[in-house]
Amino acid sequence: MSFFEGIGKKLAQSGQEAAQKAKNTAEVIKLNSMISDEEKRINHLHVQIGKLYYELYGENPGEEFAQFITDINDCKAKIVVHTEQIRVVKGIAECGECGGQVPAGVPFCSSCGAAMKSAEADAVDTNGCSNCGAALDPDVAFCTGCGTKVEQDPASEASVGE
Repeated sequence: MSFFEGIGKKLAQSGQEAAQKAKNTAEVIKLNSMISDEEKRINHLHVQIGKLYYELYGENPGEEFAQFITDINDCKAKIVVHTEQIRVVKGIAECGECGGQVPAGVPFCSSCGAAMKSAEADAVDTNGCSNCGAALDPDVAFCTGCGTKVEQDPASEASVGE
């Protein structure tokens, strides 16, 4: 019988060791999850700090932040261009009075009743790209937003040649 008692003790001891290892593993997983949650919170706080810095000092950043601010501003400008491209593709115009979205080509805003500018008037008023609406300098040959060749006004070409 002592043989069976020895096996029984070894099995009980092995079972206890396995249970303890499982408990330890579960505790490690739990702690790793808690660490991951804190790291995510730190990353979120870093983002919040960056946003606050941009809002407070974006106009006059420290020299070590200047490139980041420039990059953010470039991204925001591209978002404006892409948003305008989406509106063009969807055939939607934005009301200059209330900011409402209305179908392109309608004479009046359906939200506030204001008269809508025509696309031709917008292009002339803003010197924008005929394809994407991006603002253009008078002397560019191609749009920096979408790469479309810019059609020069014959009157401006004549004045440049003089």
